[in-house]
Amino acid sequence: MIGMNRLRAAYVELDPGIERYLVTSAHDDDNGLWQTYNRLGGPKPIWQPLASSWMFIAFVNSGLTGVLAALVAVALDAPGPLVGTVAAAGGLSFLAPP
Repeated sequence: MIGMNRLRAAYVELDPGIERYLVTSAHDDDNGLWQTYNRLGGPKPIWQPLASSWMFIAFVNSGLTGVLAALVAVALDAPGPLVGTVAAAGGLSFLAPP
């Protein structure tokens, strides 16, 4: 993101009139990064971890773990409510801290 802001800064340096057409910032300071990262909402450091790729991967892996647990329960001929419980427990156990 810093690199893209620096490229926009170079464009503005070449043609200062272009800055009014840019939607995101042409500055690589903290305010410029926040403007580029979340131009409508402003900085919200509390929500930052939820928007990260590692959190996305953790949720996908959690869902896949729940599906795997449910498939194992189905293979063992478990009743429907138990399959749901096993799936939920499997998915949540992946997100639990070690």
